[in-house]
Amino acid sequence: MLVGPARALFMDEISTGLDSSTTFQIVNSLRQSIHILNGTAVISLLQPAPETYDLFDDIILLSDGQILGDQLAIPFDKSKSHPAALTTKKYGVSQKELLKACISRELLLMKRNSFVYIFKMTQLTLMALITMTLFFRTKMRRETVTDGGIYLGALFFIMVIIMFNGFSELAMSIMKLPVFYKQRDLLFYPPWAYALPTWILKIPITLIEVAIWVILTYYVIGFDPNARR
Repeated sequence: MLVGPARALFMDEISTGLDSSTTFQIVNSLRQSIHILNGTAVISLLQPAPETYDLFDDIILLSDGQILGDQLAIPFDKSKSHPAALTTKKYGVSQKELLKACISRELLLMKRNSFVYIFKMTQLTLMALITMTLFFRTKMRRETVTDGGIYLGALFFIMVIIMFNGFSELAMSIMKLPVFYKQRDLLFYPPWAYALPTWILKIPITLIEVAIWVILTYYVIGFDPNARR
């Protein structure tokens, strides 16, 4: 327990038995306290998480009770390493396997968020029914400028509805960005392997949404009197 405005703190293995999130919160609180009190804290940790590592102002590496200082500046002689210990690729697996893994993950996320897609289609169906009553005419006239304004207004309204219907996924995409940045920086996968599944797997959903809208509104609004077109 920390009692009083201590100017120097010495802590040994405070993360033992704690998860990385709790360790991060404790070290972050200590960091703020030390900065406010203008003190010093020396904390020993074993394999801290990258987020916790970034909280420290200075890092001291120990090996067998000795501080590693100038030794870190000496380039490592790779010829002394075992051949099996040397990596020749930036990522652990092939690009095909990375893409398959990202596709599987994106499919899993879509299944978990299936309620969002069902709600979007239900909302789109409701908006299509409202639009049908707003522009209800099985044959739209095209003789005057006013008729052209109504025609273009219906097209513009449909385009806006389809466009804004996809904005519901914007919040989910933003929430996933911190995870993406962390995994990208740790070389889990390249950015393209993350972006391609996100884009490709959304195409069928977009086609279904457009099909629902067109089937319900195309003939009723009067874009063409022939329903089979």
